[in-house]
Amino acid sequence: MTDHKYQTTDMAATCTTNGYTEHKCIDCGYKYITDLTSLAKHDYRTQVTDPTCTGRGFTTYTCADCGKSYVGNYTDKTEHHYDSVITPATCTAMGYTTYTCTECGDEYKSDYIDKKPHNYQAVVTPATCTTMGYTTYTCADCEDSYVAD
Repeated sequence: MTDHKYQTTDMAATCTTNGYTEHKCIDCGYKYITDLTSLAKHDYRTQVTDPTCTGRGFTTYTCADCGKSYVGNYTDKTEHHYDSVITPATCTAMGYTTYTCTECGDEYKSDYIDKKPHNYQAVVTPATCTTMGYTTYTCADCEDSYVAD
């Protein structure tokens, strides 16, 4: 019987498998392992998610080799950033200010203003020998009207 003729292969450790050196006989396939090494550290890549007015910020850490991930470094939500639009009062509706968040669309109304008085214009219909005269008052803004003797 002759001596084995070994081919040596070094297998580097990864974050999921230990490293080792494999010795394999090229004639019969017999093999053995030496130089066992510990797992390598994960190669984490980071993805930062900024906070918004609706959610906290955080960092996602994902291993480039095995895909293992975890989340950390949480930050507080930000404040809403509101734009305002004023709806003026009319003779038929109260006025108000609408505040809308430019990031999430959150909306609320405040700063209410009472209705304005009607802006009535009078049109006189004179009396005739067969009908009584009257005055029609019509609002120039909303066309509300009423008749007075």
